[in-house]
Amino acid sequence: VFKTPVDWIEPAGLESLNAYFTYSRGFKGGGFSAVQGGTLDSLDAFRPELLDSFEIGFKTRAWGSRIRAEVALFYGLYDDLQVTVTKAGSSLFQVERIVENAAEATTRGVELEIHALPIDGLFVTGSVGFLDAFYDSYVNSANNEPRPLDGLPGEPAFPPLPPTTIDRSGDRFSGVPKWQTNLTAQY
Repeated sequence: VFKTPVDWIEPAGLESLNAYFTYSRGFKGGGFSAVQGGTLDSLDAFRPELLDSFEIGFKTRAWGSRIRAEVALFYGLYDDLQVTVTKAGSSLFQVERIVENAAEATTRGVELEIHALPIDGLFVTGSVGFLDAFYDSYVNSANNEPRPLDGLPGEPAFPPLPPTTIDRSGDRFSGVPKWQTNLTAQY
């Protein structure tokens, strides 16, 4: 254990300074996407998802413990990220939600959190976080299948339409905000 020398932190008004680094590897199990009304032949298999996660951060207390601050930088590497998608069903205007694997994805960001007692009885907390989450490689999506309006099953579209293909490599995760903030006060 390395202790921060007091002569490094006292001039800045700090009482303590803690630095850390973590690495972890996790997974989410694979399985099958069962579609209502489907058959055993219509089960779509998906592989386990793997994540290598790295984080480095700092925590400090200052000015008689009236301020506590934490900052963390994080980086995650996904392999076979599981994504829920909507694809064309077996009949016109029918859709199915299934789980599939995007090949690779990356998440990276930073988070800052501050807790303060500026005056006796007033407690203020605030945080700001930035998250950049995107697909490194995602070219075999079920969304690449022909759309229902490309023609009824067994019938060609008029005029015939080429299959719609979408390469989502480089796209951000849907439904994941880039910025997140919070500010509260209690007296």
